Amino acid sequence: MAQYNAPFPSSPSPDLIAGTPAVLGYGRLLLELLPSIYAQSLNEALEDHVSKTRRRLEHDDDYAGLAEYYDVVHVKNDSDSDEGIALDFGFFGVPTKLHNRVVQLEYGDANQPPRAFVRRTVFKHFDDVIDALSLKVNHTIGTSMVDA
Repeated sequence: MAQYNAPFPSSPSPDLIAGTPAVLGYGRLLLELLPSIYAQSLNEALEDHVSKTRRRLEHDDDYAGLAEYYDVVHVKNDSDSDEGIALDFGFFGVPTKLHNRVVQLEYGDANQPPRAFVRRTVFKHFDDVIDALSLKVNHTIGTSMVDA
């Protein structure tokens, strides 16, 4: 086992003092970039979720015709509060002729019980979306080159 037996200096190292402004500058820059890093990572994680979900829907006979309409959209808040981001999971832009099909599959009718695909998907896969977001944010922060 290697050992360093020389005494440690009692005064602070000039390298530590000289490097402090650079570390503070990098931290400030990272805080400025964090919202855009988070937004980009969130969009990538949601796009992955949507494409995987659409593939699953395409293999389901009942939902195959609706697969292209599954999406996640950002819900605009009227207030300027910082309560987080509101997302809406579901079928958007569905043609009028398919509206009844969506309602029938999701909520059921007199002849068919509800399939509730959207509600089940959100319940089962929301943690996966959050985990993917966390990984993408960490990866982006860890691999980004910033000049402080």
